[in-house]
Amino acid sequence: MRDVRDFGPIFSCLLLVAFF
Repeated sequence: MRDVRDFGPIFSCLLLVAFF
């Protein structure tokens, strides 16, 4: 878990996709 900062935005996008 060294790219946590890069994974942040990606996780947000995944959450948005999950909602849609």
